[in-house]
Amino acid sequence: MKKFRIIAVLAIAFCFLLGTATAYGAYDIGITVSGGNGTIKGDIPAGTKEITVDTTKSEINGLAVTPPSDKYFMRGVKLAGHDNDELYTGNVSINTEGTSFYNKDTEMVVAYGLKSNMVKYTISYVVGSTELLPSETHYGVIGDKPIVSYKYVEGYLPDAYNATKTLSDDISQNVITFTYTPVQAAEGNTIINNNGNANAAAGNAAGNAAGNAAAGNAAAGNAAGNAGTAIGDNATPLAINDQDTPLANADQEEEGGGGSALPYIIGGVAAAAIIAAIAAFLARRRAGEEE
Repeated sequence: MKKFRIIAVLAIAFCFLLGTATAYGAYDIGITVSGGNGTIKGDIPAGTKEITVDTTKSEINGLAVTPPSDKYFMRGVKLAGHDNDELYTGNVSINTEGTSFYNKDTEMVVAYGLKSNMVKYTISYVVGSTELLPSETHYGVIGDKPIVSYKYVEGYLPDAYNATKTLSDDISQNVITFTYTPVQAAEGNTIINNNGNANAAAGNAAGNAAGNAAAGNAAAGNAAGNAGTAIGDNATPLAINDQDTPLANADQEEEGGGGSALPYIIGGVAAAAIIAAIAAFLARRRAGEEE
């Protein structure tokens, strides 16, 4: 009976530790934002993957951001605890490739600037010379280099996942542009989704002509018979397009990850503890039998 109770206690302890490790491992990564020296009216839900930073309305995901005083305005958000000059506005997402926080749990803080140094800049989304989406107006300070992410548009591929530019006192130069290319495909081709990942897409609207030709798919392999542009190996968007020095970051490698080793550590410690307890029990039992 005594042996049964010991085994039952060990089994319960193991289940508890395993449940704790599993619950921690299931934690949903996301973006959290603090107001810094100002305040955010409301909370951004845990696990939020994307936020919209609107410096014109001084809002984040529709929540009002109040600067520390009337002398200041909201410039954007920065990575918490980082002393670099990376400033993010517009769409900010952990699902967008090319950023240092891609697929990572991310803490951000609101950055402010003096209104006396405020300057306007524009984000444009175009196809050729035609506006694809309404342009956005934001505000920063001269010398800022805001990083903005593209917006997903069905049937179009952007030239970059992210773009940046140094702001100057010449408003006409403060334009960050995403140039999109229409894409079209036949059945069995590949479409690029808003996370920048390739998904199999039967009958969807973007494709790889070279891949289709190799597979014997004449419908998409015949470029002359299709409108739009086929997606090939050279059509992958840039990680970040520095528009001060175009194409400078074409070969930039992206960071991934965001998983934690803690659940495995907890599981290993739990297993070691159980093995040690069983060994001690058997040793005591053997000693008792010898007596």
